[in-house]
Amino acid sequence: MKLYDIIIKKKQEVAPYSDNLTLDAIDANYCKVIDESTSPFVQDRGEKCKRILESINKIDYDSMFKSAYEAYNEAITFSDLSRICDIVNIPETDESTPDFKVEFKRDGNEKLDIIYMELKTIAFSDGNLNYLRSQESALKARIKSEDEIKKGRKCVITERIIDPFGNNRKSNPSGSGFEEQFDIEYSSFKDDIRIIRDKIKNNFKESQFTNGDTIMIVDLNQLGFNVRNEDCVAVERSFNHVGYTSGLLWNVAFGKEGDRLFLMPQFEGMPNLDDTTLGFNGILVDYDIIKGLLFISGRTPEERSLFGFYKYKDQDSSVAHFINLVSTFYNDDRNSYGFNVNKERCALKDTKRILSK
Repeated sequence: MKLYDIIIKKKQEVAPYSDNLTLDAIDANYCKVIDESTSPFVQDRGEKCKRILESINKIDYDSMFKSAYEAYNEAITFSDLSRICDIVNIPETDESTPDFKVEFKRDGNEKLDIIYMELKTIAFSDGNLNYLRSQESALKARIKSEDEIKKGRKCVITERIIDPFGNNRKSNPSGSGFEEQFDIEYSSFKDDIRIIRDKIKNNFKESQFTNGDTIMIVDLNQLGFNVRNEDCVAVERSFNHVGYTSGLLWNVAFGKEGDRLFLMPQFEGMPNLDDTTLGFNGILVDYDIIKGLLFISGRTPEERSLFGFYKYKDQDSSVAHFINLVSTFYNDDRNSYGFNVNKERCALKDTKRILSK
């Protein structure tokens, strides 16, 4: 059975009762790409994904779904990048190594650029418990909807809770009214930066970054987090033009202990800048051995894009050149490309190929 058929079957098994947010992150059209691929690496990861999915015989969430997604994600990331540049997977050994090696030439340059990539996948906090809470919330919403329809209601609105970071939020703000609402939203925003940063940090192994200049690729699709250009700048005017907002992923990469953050105000006269500060540094501040970050966002071939970060001092490096070429939006620690915040999103499938020969 093809991966496409397996994923459709698994989704159909869950759909009448609840949902599965990891299965939702696996796109059927990408499964077709894997099924039709002639790449030995993509075929191998596709077979691994199939074996794992076929071994799961229940609707309730199982940690093996995350393992299946990781194999799927390796396959489609390699497949997408192989259309853009010359890429090879680095076989696993007893020593930790990066996942991929990339070779390319810059326009008008005969020198061959070589960089390495390490792929990480971020999942929900609190392990299986948080996924099970989400499934329970979806099931209750479905039961309520069906009950209302039975009563003759023609239009039914229900709500459910999806909280990828769960109990990892530490903040317990005090206050009242609008001030309390700002404190809660500000604390949550700060926690989101910290949690994404900590998840990356906890997946870091120095030996995976010693072969040469290495980029960490971080997949955010299991979180259901759709990256915007605004998330990648130091500060941006809010969409309602009543204040300024700090970029979430820019601070994951470049935030510094003691920095203050801007949060979108609810309306004119609401606070826009809190008097508390970040208590940690961003990934590229603490880990100089990581030469760049690429965040994956978008689940379908039409949506899947890269958002990149590197340090200003490395702007002439192979890593910076590669990130500039493959990213929908990129930026550095001095916010040099903040002016490009309104740039149109470009999917990986539409990215120009970088030739190495």
